[in-house]
Amino acid sequence: MAVAHGLDLVTFLLALGAFGVHGEANGLMRTLYLQLGPAGVVALKTAGASALACMSQLRRWALLPAAAAGIVGAAVNLVALRIG
Repeated sequence: MAVAHGLDLVTFLLALGAFGVHGEANGLMRTLYLQLGPAGVVALKTAGASALACMSQLRRWALLPAAAAGIVGAAVNLVALRIG
């Protein structure tokens, strides 16, 4: 799960470099980046991945959806980079 969310973060930052912050469809991430820069995005994604990791320790069934969220996020970013 950590690898999936790490890839999501890396591909997000690559897409950000390619398209700028206004290419980000997620309004929360766009606003966070405008207010705090890349450090804010890294902090939020790290906190979210940590929370998902804790939840998956409590409930094993949560591991698959938590990992899938990171994989889907990275895949969407990669598609955007390929199209752009």
